[in-house]
Amino acid sequence: MKLMYVIVPLLLMPSFAFAVTDTVFINNQYTALLNRQHLLIFSDATGNLPFEKIKTVNAFRTPIHAIPNLGTTKTTVWIKFTLFNGTNQPQIAVDLKESNLNYVRLYYPIDNHGNYAYEDRGNLIRVSSHKYRTQYNVFSVPIAPNSSSTIYMRIKSAGQIVVPVFVGTEDNIFEDISNDKLIFGIYLGIIVIMIFYNLFIYLSVKDVSYIYYIIFIFFVGFAQACLGGYGYNYIWSKVPFITLQSINWSGALSAIASILFVRVFLNTSKNTPLVDKILSGFIVIDCINILLTLAGFYNISYVLIDLIAFIGSFTLWGIGAYLAFKGYRPAKFFLIAWSFFLLS
Repeated sequence: MKLMYVIVPLLLMPSFAFAVTDTVFINNQYTALLNRQHLLIFSDATGNLPFEKIKTVNAFRTPIHAIPNLGTTKTTVWIKFTLFNGTNQPQIAVDLKESNLNYVRLYYPIDNHGNYAYEDRGNLIRVSSHKYRTQYNVFSVPIAPNSSSTIYMRIKSAGQIVVPVFVGTEDNIFEDISNDKLIFGIYLGIIVIMIFYNLFIYLSVKDVSYIYYIIFIFFVGFAQACLGGYGYNYIWSKVPFITLQSINWSGALSAIASILFVRVFLNTSKNTPLVDKILSGFIVIDCINILLTLAGFYNISYVLIDLIAFIGSFTLWGIGAYLAFKGYRPAKFFLIAWSFFLLS
């Protein structure tokens, strides 16, 4: 999913090629995705530096990635960028389109004397306290037409810190957010249809593999809802504990559901008994990851879940390929479907 933050800016380069140096020119037509040409980053290892000190820091650097990806870090991350308002509107919308950041604070100038105000967002702050009802971190920044402002953003979060910053008019920003909701709504509809379709098949043929497939579909959809921030936005925004745990839980549970389905569908205990024991080991590790998350070791658990997901996905593909080569008919169908799943 994070790969889109690398591909999109390359595709959109013509639409905001007029940005020069570290200043982004905003007009009424385009929503710009800021990349390493527009952003400067500073990591505060202490997490205690006040904003007045941050404004004087000379250690801001250009990000390594096109879209800043700080990985899992306990440090406080500061982002700095300059916007020029080329519209006729007195405010510009800034959208940090990453719904799983815990605390985000944006500082913007309120006069010409170096005074700044700030607003807070993040998924550990109730959605009801946000100016806009969205899982993204959307700020309305006052910038007079035909003038520029330097903006600072402070980010502190467990898990992976990726910083896809979109800027534009409020209309353009919320049109993009509406499109995101539409796409996810279509995706969610497909998930629901697949669940009920396979439930009806199970009721007809009584094949237990369909129950495991339904569980697999449900947790894959659940994981995507958590990653997209929809669970936080619509269901458990008032329960910070679930918000903080949900990303790791959903990742581990979807991995467990995938393995359970494959073990039943491909009958690995009989066809590949050694690999079946390895799959059981993956399940144990994912259960440990859930316990690590409950114990507060979010970053360790996050890294392990990603690692197991990567290794496990290709292990399952390898099992399917091996059994398909051996002539096991269900494996041929699985191999095709799983290949499409990995590509998507």
